[in-house]
Amino acid sequence: MSVFNNYRIQLDARKLDGMLKLGKHIRKEFPIFQNAPHVYLDSAATSHKPQRVIDAVSRFYSTQYGSIHRALHTRSAEATRIYEMGRSRVEHFIGANKPSEIIFTGGTTESINQVAFGFAVPRIKEGGNIVISAMEHHANFLPWQRICTQYGLSLRRIPLTDAGEIDEVAASELIDENTLITALVQVSNVLGTVNDLNPIIAHAHSLQVPVLVDAAQSIGHMDVNVQALDCDFLAFSGHKMLGPTGVGVLYGKYTYLEQMEPWRFGGEMVLHAGLERSKFKEPPHRFEGGSPHSAGVAGLIAAIDFLEEAGVSNIQRYSDQLLSHMIDQLQAEEDVQILADPKQRSGLVSFVLKDIHPHDVASILGETNIAIRAGHHCAQPLLRDLGIPVTNRASIHCYNDEDDIEALMDGIRRVKSYFH
Repeated sequence: MSVFNNYRIQLDARKLDGMLKLGKHIRKEFPIFQNAPHVYLDSAATSHKPQRVIDAVSRFYSTQYGSIHRALHTRSAEATRIYEMGRSRVEHFIGANKPSEIIFTGGTTESINQVAFGFAVPRIKEGGNIVISAMEHHANFLPWQRICTQYGLSLRRIPLTDAGEIDEVAASELIDENTLITALVQVSNVLGTVNDLNPIIAHAHSLQVPVLVDAAQSIGHMDVNVQALDCDFLAFSGHKMLGPTGVGVLYGKYTYLEQMEPWRFGGEMVLHAGLERSKFKEPPHRFEGGSPHSAGVAGLIAAIDFLEEAGVSNIQRYSDQLLSHMIDQLQAEEDVQILADPKQRSGLVSFVLKDIHPHDVASILGETNIAIRAGHHCAQPLLRDLGIPVTNRASIHCYNDEDDIEALMDGIRRVKSYFH
């Protein structure tokens, strides 16, 4: 029985009554905490890596490495097998219909740009519009802004409710028969809001409008199933789900992938390269030009194994409880303002301290090895709407526990004492 099965048994038996020490046990699997102990509350930016992910990447380079798809020798065959196994593992992890709906990219940003310039641009029509929400990360804002500016389309932003959730009524009014595509985040990287996207997706589909979901902050924290969402595209990065940097995924319904044009051009993607015209391979290979990050895919497989053995639903329940504990502590502290109050929040909370700049807060905490984020979190339009230029953000993953929260609160009190 693996150590993760023990975690599952512990979680099921205790039913999460009281604060469990799951994070402290799981943390042993992450060498960075053994080599450089610190309080890490910046997982929304990037997550740490368990030993098995590091080992998988090292093993791939040490014993399995070769150029995939392009040679007949043993090393190439083994590398290709692992790479394509990764496609199948991702397919299963997110509930896709078949491996050919999975495209490997450099991350969420590249995935969204592929849809923006390979799918949306060729479908542009006069008088069209693109709909996003007011809480989008720059990665799901700037590509659509560029397209609208360049081609004369209207960029529509769905406003938020006072609680910090996407306004479903406004969404139904903004998404219309002239909407080219709708691109929405599943979990906000600033507010932590978990958006109920199903009603919005259903409305969009009633008008034959495709929907892209940015799952960068939800993947690995909660069960993400593309069939249940019924999204047309879904984008996420490996490095936020305990996997390597530089590798990500774009899921697309195959009927749409067949219509999508390549955005990045290079070797391996082409069937025939003529002097005037070329013929490209079928999806997904036509979108993976150049030498892919095959070692990253090997590490991504290991990250998915880790998450599935621990149980993503277990991680979600544990993280929800830990996040609730952190919010309670912050709310109890004088002069701390928390942004938003959604019905459901995942993984993170943004806050400000009265009369103390967030950069000062993060800097002083960092001096005692407490890592949080300070800034606009690549969501400047959202913060302008809120009238707050920068915030602090504390974010968690499965390796955190209540001791980390206590360290954060002690640190905040030191900051307040220093300034006041």
